[in-house]
Amino acid sequence: MIRRQSPVPVVYGESGGRLQPGVVHLAPPGHHLLIGEDDTLWLSHGARVNRVRPAVDPLFRSAARWYGARVLGVVLSGALDDGAAGLAAIVAEGGAALVQDPADAAFSGMPQAALRTVPQARAMPAVALGPAIVQAMKEAAGERGRPNPQLVLETDLERPGRRNRSGGGGVLGRPTPFACPECRGAMAEIELSGAVHFRCHVGHSYTPQNLIAAQSEAAEAMLWSAVSILEEQAMVHRMLAERAASADERDSHSLRADRAAAAAEAVRAQITG
Repeated sequence: MIRRQSPVPVVYGESGGRLQPGVVHLAPPGHHLLIGEDDTLWLSHGARVNRVRPAVDPLFRSAARWYGARVLGVVLSGALDDGAAGLAAIVAEGGAALVQDPADAAFSGMPQAALRTVPQARAMPAVALGPAIVQAMKEAAGERGRPNPQLVLETDLERPGRRNRSGGGGVLGRPTPFACPECRGAMAEIELSGAVHFRCHVGHSYTPQNLIAAQSEAAEAMLWSAVSILEEQAMVHRMLAERAASADERDSHSLRADRAAAAAEAVRAQITG
């Protein structure tokens, strides 16, 4: 679709390739697209970010780290808050930010989150974004400073083949009591320029709304598992009741079956209620 609509070439980024002027580089399915020094592109099949791969935050962070004031981040229609933390990193490093007007977006979640996190971003309808990007390209970029050390640490970890550092390389974020919804690893809270996101030691990363969504999905999965286990207990107790050698044994298993079935129904009601 993008290739048919775009007046300029559209290609999938290749690991080790280079950014080409006048070409749109897309993240291929199942890979994060990252930008490195000297216009180098990297593909990462690492941990999902905001429950997806590719995600926009790793791309934005890598661009902010290496190109600072030369970067223009744009957040379009989408659900939840992917892109908000990355856009904040771009602005903190001297770059600019454009956001599709939430009233103009098919899904307003991402634009709204971006504007809450980066209130200085310019919001406009999608039809006005193209001319605004062209105009921004004509404006001189500001001076590039030294990137935030936390941004350097995280972008290093997001590069393919990199592993978590321990000792001597700085500490990424603050410990939290939260467990990663995907792998149950310990999570750190990382704050860059007023934007907060959470990252486990494996690399799964979540902005706040995506963390809540992931926790809700994990909780529902566990509750359905509880329903299944309780209903199986009820069936086993009823089977044992039918084979009981005495009335007391039969009544005991029947009572336990009824309790397990009632508990299963109560949990089911909480899920579907």
